[in-house]
Amino acid sequence: MLRLSRRRGFTLIELLVVIAIIAVLIGLLLPAVQAAREAARRAQCVNNLKQLGIAMHSYHDIYGAFPMGMARDANQVPYCPSSGFGILPMMLPQLEQNALWNALNQNISQAELIVGPVPNYTLRMTVISTFLCPSDPTPPVRTDLGYYSSWPSNFCTTPGMTMPAIMDARYRTGAVTCYGGSSGRFLWYEETPARPVGGGSNPKAIFEWEALSPIRMASISDGTSNTLAFGEKSPSIQASTLWISQNNAWFVSRTGINLAIRATGHRAISVDEYSGLRYGSNSWHPGGGNFCMGDGSVKFLKETISTPVYAALSEMNDGVVISADSY
Repeated sequence: MLRLSRRRGFTLIELLVVIAIIAVLIGLLLPAVQAAREAARRAQCVNNLKQLGIAMHSYHDIYGAFPMGMARDANQVPYCPSSGFGILPMMLPQLEQNALWNALNQNISQAELIVGPVPNYTLRMTVISTFLCPSDPTPPVRTDLGYYSSWPSNFCTTPGMTMPAIMDARYRTGAVTCYGGSSGRFLWYEETPARPVGGGSNPKAIFEWEALSPIRMASISDGTSNTLAFGEKSPSIQASTLWISQNNAWFVSRTGINLAIRATGHRAISVDEYSGLRYGSNSWHPGGGNFCMGDGSVKFLKETISTPVYAALSEMNDGVVISADSY
């Protein structure tokens, strides 16, 4: 007698159990995968800042000083940008971007600003990967940049001049940067005993935006390893982040680390350049941000860092030396 064999398949319950086990394993594995990806992105961000650190020292070797955070002219009215470029454009040759540097129009007139094509338009639309943190979700080119992003890199208005061109949408479009130079503790409009409004003769930071002259290595009396040079400033919450603009590559420490981005629930929002919190350092790395010190080393500072320690690190000559175990 022949016996017919019966094939036994999975029951519905068994199939659901298998699916549930797979889902649990994926749930356990996913955070590890995400953590590994973030570690890789953070490593790339560290490398970008190291490149900026090397570039600033190469610049200093050539010119005897660091590039200015925002050039000022003592003969101009307060807050008038003088002829000169911001930190990042000035370091283009040291970042192996000689072609871009050679293409930069360094002689912009008022007439060119008000009528005709946007000066340096091709460059302002050029995305430079070294200036972008891979963890930041912001598009590399923004079309809604703020008022101060409209200023050409080396242009200075004359007293009382109105500039209708700066409201032109073309001036609000351009490639952004995720990094800025340390401008010390305070925003430009905050009058303090340490740094009066309209000052600049006694700069406190390496890239002090009101400094009347570039900072030399010898001016960093607290030591380069104890002084912030560059830090992250997410363009997702800050209007002034155009890399080519003189106004845009700086941050201040008074506003803490990641305060603005935490206030949004780590979401990109519509920019508002007049919100003080957004002039601080803001990073999409969990728990803090990467910073390049004056000696070119890169450190991760936690967003829980104490205010006095963070403030002391941002200034180069306050006489406060911070030990590494303080942050």
